[in-house]
Amino acid sequence: MDKKEYLSGNVERITFHNQENGYAVLKVKISRYKNLITVIGTIPNISVGEDIKVYGVWFNNTEHGLQFKAEFIKSIPPNYS
Repeated sequence: MDKKEYLSGNVERITFHNQENGYAVLKVKISRYKNLITVIGTIPNISVGEDIKVYGVWFNNTEHGLQFKAEFIKSIPPNYS
């Protein structure tokens, strides 16, 4: 059984986003990983530069390689303190 985990990072690129159902393929910079991480899941609205928090599992897509399949993607509002 795959272990679910939380990740948080910054959206560097939106590879795909379906406005009708919210399905998205995002390239996300996560501090503990050298390369951008591919995150797939649903979110109604998303923009490059947004910080997000995701919860899900890693899986290896035979065509696209290692990806993080998110059960949820939450946009984190900027902290203007």
